[in-house]
Amino acid sequence: MASATPSADGGQSAVPGVLLVVSALAVFSIQDVFIKLLGEDYSVLQIVFIRTLVALPIVLGITAGTIGLRGLRTERLGLNLLRGACMMGSYTSFYIALVALPLADAVAIAFTAPLFITALAVPILKEPVGIRRWTAIGIGFGGAMLMIQPGFGNFHPTMLLALLSALFYALATMVTRRLGRGEPGPRITFYTMLVFLVASGAIAPWGWVPLTDRALLMMGACGVIAGFGHFFLAQAYRLAPATIVAPFEYSALIWAVLLGWLVWQTLPGPAMAAGMALIVGSGLYVLYRERKVRPRPIVARRPRAPM
Repeated sequence: MASATPSADGGQSAVPGVLLVVSALAVFSIQDVFIKLLGEDYSVLQIVFIRTLVALPIVLGITAGTIGLRGLRTERLGLNLLRGACMMGSYTSFYIALVALPLADAVAIAFTAPLFITALAVPILKEPVGIRRWTAIGIGFGGAMLMIQPGFGNFHPTMLLALLSALFYALATMVTRRLGRGEPGPRITFYTMLVFLVASGAIAPWGWVPLTDRALLMMGACGVIAGFGHFFLAQAYRLAPATIVAPFEYSALIWAVLLGWLVWQTLPGPAMAAGMALIVGSGLYVLYRERKVRPRPIVARRPRAPM
């Protein structure tokens, strides 16, 4: 793994962290393409089950090399499992929406997560949010409504699932904050994946479809991406300040638009493009205000938390 590069001021360059996060989002976007293609023939839960089976040994290997397997012991099992349940709701909702919607549309709507995080921080964590951030939140959700357009011809019910995915992700973030810094990332990741494995393994057999070699290869690739991708994201935030790295997570939208055009020849229409711009702009502003107001920023990211 690359180490941070010293900068001119004696600190550390953010370039390695930025490169890691952009690369991670690129491979995650390829995973989204695989899942969208697989979703035409296989249930989301079957995909999640195979993906988790492949990713879990990778995560255990990373855990053994960082905190050791004994580090998986926790005194906060309930909160870890609750976070896993929230992430399960987030990812399954997003994947179902992903199968039905254009790639860029699903990704953009899911990027309302930072807005939910900021809004929920008030009642759940008792964190103050000023009028400027509330305004940005309102504009961001206005962008989401512009994309969804309830009651009009552009509306598709699964758009609400993409929005629900962002809400579940925000709830998972609240639980993660409750867990605090005493719970290392590999431990949180392990228990989240354990919930994924048990939940998807309990339901997936009821609609199981025999796997072709191509499908097995694609699901396996999703597992490898999940196993290493989240580690790369964690490394990115370790090597550079979150306030510098987090905005580059919006590069996922660029990848989504590009891959949607290359694979399905679809491009966002004017309303979709305007909605994306409002969501991204408001999310970046919320991140900026967090940086100005307090040193511990809310990370503006789509549902890509360690899983």
